[in-house]
Amino acid sequence: GNTHTYNSKTHSIKMEVEPQPKPKLIHGLDNVTNMAAGVNHSVCVTEAGSVFTWGCGDYGRLGHGVQKDELRPRRLEWFSGPRAAPTECLLTCGGTSTMLSGPHGTFWWGKVKTSGDAMMTPMMCDDLRGWHVRSLSASKTTFGVSAESSAILWGQAIHG
Repeated sequence: GNTHTYNSKTHSIKMEVEPQPKPKLIHGLDNVTNMAAGVNHSVCVTEAGSVFTWGCGDYGRLGHGVQKDELRPRRLEWFSGPRAAPTECLLTCGGTSTMLSGPHGTFWWGKVKTSGDAMMTPMMCDDLRGWHVRSLSASKTTFGVSAESSAILWGQAIHG
């Protein structure tokens, strides 16, 4: 299907210099099967298994190996060839991170904890290896996963 974006100058991704009060087609993204939007960045997967990220690049949340904002969707080369993302994968955008889960595992990148270095490119989330993940959710530094018949939560628990 077609992909549209909706944002304002002070919130969400800043794909345009001016606020976008109505949904606008994102050119260059065809056959998008899944997407997620965070406060400052977005991610999507296409039928071909390509993963695109755009928005604020701080802390490596876009996965391109550099802390650089992308004003237009940029293909995440890490998910190409044998690592192409399945169209039925799960996606979520946290405050400073991104997660993707599919049959080959759960991957995350960006700043996933309050201290330490950020992961500038996707890495396997080893703690979820072997779990059949059914849904993902993320906030600033807290993550939630439903896997099989379990709910798994971790991260900074300031507000519960």
